[in-house]
Amino acid sequence: MKGTDYEIDEARGRIYLKSEAVSGDDGCRVSYTPAKGRPKRGIVKASSSPREVLAAVRYIEDADTGEGRDYYAPKCSIGPSGEFALKSRDTEQQISLVCSILDPGGARAALWIDGEAA
Repeated sequence: MKGTDYEIDEARGRIYLKSEAVSGDDGCRVSYTPAKGRPKRGIVKASSSPREVLAAVRYIEDADTGEGRDYYAPKCSIGPSGEFALKSRDTEQQISLVCSILDPGGARAALWIDGEAA
């Protein structure tokens, strides 16, 4: 579906806005009907006991030259890599994570690149 200031990719569930469509503090209102049987999403909380965290991961590449690619893995195990030191609220911190791509089962692809099974 295409409008004058936007384009909707229904297959990927994306809305692309033209740069001049929204500026400053402008808002954007979208209405939709969610699919039935959709699972509820939980909140990941910090814990002192280690446990496996499963999540879907999407990486959208913003390439300096050429067109970036869109990587999507529907089932991943995510965990910390190294330590995270909280030094100051004024200092930017980095968190290193390890992401392992798992088999999602049900004959689904484990990795999708630009909307196509890899």
